[in-house]
Amino acid sequence: MTKRIVDGVTYNTATSTLIGRAEGDSDDERGRSYEWTEDLLQTRGGAFWTLNTRLTEREGGEEPRETIAVERLTRAQAEKWIVTGEVEVFNNPFGDPPEAEEEPDPSATVYFRMPASLKSGIEQAAKRANLSVNAWLMRCAEGCVQADRLKVAE
Repeated sequence: MTKRIVDGVTYNTATSTLIGRAEGDSDDERGRSYEWTEDLLQTRGGAFWTLNTRLTEREGGEEPRETIAVERLTRAQAEKWIVTGEVEVFNNPFGDPPEAEEEPDPSATVYFRMPASLKSGIEQAAKRANLSVNAWLMRCAEGCVQADRLKVAE
């Protein structure tokens, strides 16, 4: 169990929910190797935080040195933590991203967040054009890229 008080609030592994874990091996600035884990947790009050543990090898056969650090994350930072990098997710309070699919033609998928009002406007515009939202957005993006190419060519 790890319990830390940071800026007057408690972060406790015994009372928080483990959301996910990343782990690996690295070398420090002195060339010493160390193992690290980074756990993403959520308190009962809903705050997100990471518990970073680092085991650094010591010379002369001494026991590795353990360093622990706690960092509070915003909800957006916690969600980004889950979807970027290589992490094992145990409990995802944000809902899973789309399942990976084979694409029939060489294309790419882009995910981005937008205000609900913009999404609503896009859906209405696509409906008026009798297009799917995806097709409407692709036409808009193609138009912007074409306009940018013309500017660069000038």
